[in-house]
Amino acid sequence: MKLIFIILLTINLYGASSELLDEYMSISSATEELAAMETQLSSVQRILKIDTPYDVALIEQRYKNKIGELLSDNELQEILDNYKYFLYARLVHEMTYEETDPQALTNMIRYYKDLVKNKEASVRLQSIKEISNNMMRDEFLENVFSKLLSPMLKFSGELDSDSIKKIKKRFIDDAKLQINELLSYRLQDLSIEDLKNLAKFTKKSSVYNEQKAGAEASIYAIDDYTKVLMKTLEEKFKKRAK
Repeated sequence: MKLIFIILLTINLYGASSELLDEYMSISSATEELAAMETQLSSVQRILKIDTPYDVALIEQRYKNKIGELLSDNELQEILDNYKYFLYARLVHEMTYEETDPQALTNMIRYYKDLVKNKEASVRLQSIKEISNNMMRDEFLENVFSKLLSPMLKFSGELDSDSIKKIKKRFIDDAKLQINELLSYRLQDLSIEDLKNLAKFTKKSSVYNEQKAGAEASIYAIDDYTKVLMKTLEEKFKKRAK
C-alpha cells in the first residue's frame, strides 16, 4: 500500500506528458510566438552591439519545460479542449500573430478611439474589455514587470523606487490599452452576442490556468537570458570605464 501511494505521488509530480505538451505548443501558436521573441532578443543584442554566450534557441525548450511543470495532464487536456471552441481558437490566434501591415497599428488606434467615442458601441466595448482583462490580467503583468523589467531598471542605478512604481503603472496601463485596441480591431467582424459568449468563456478556470502558466513560463524562459545580458552589459561598461 505504501509503495502504491508513493507511485501515485510521483505520477502527480511529473506534470504534463510530452505528447500533450507537443500538441499544446502546436495548437496554441506558442512555438511561433517564442520564435518571434527569439528574433526580438537577437535584435536587442545587435542594437546594443553586444554578443552574449547565451543560446536564444534554449528559450523555447525552457518555456515548454515550465509549462509541463506547472500544468498536469488533466489541466492541459482541459486547455486543449478549449481550442475546440472556434471563437477561443480565433481569439488566441488574433492575440499572437504578428502584423505585417505597417498601416495596421494606425488603423487599430483610430478604430478603438472611434469605438470609445461611439455611445452606441458601449456594449461591444465592454465585452472587449472583459475579454482583454480575462486574457491579460493585472497580476500577470505585475509578475512580468517585477521579475523581468524591474531588475533591468534597477540595474541602471539611475531610478529610485518611486520612479520604478510610476513606470510599472504606465507599463500595465499601456499593455491593457494595446490589447483593447488590438482585440477591438481584429474582432470587429464578430457580433455582440459572439463577444459576450467569448467574454463568458474566457472566465473559465482552465483559461485562467493557461494564461497564468503561459506568463510564468515566459518569465522563466527568458530569465536566464536577461541575467546573462545584464552581466555582459556590466562587463562592457567596466571595460569602457578603464
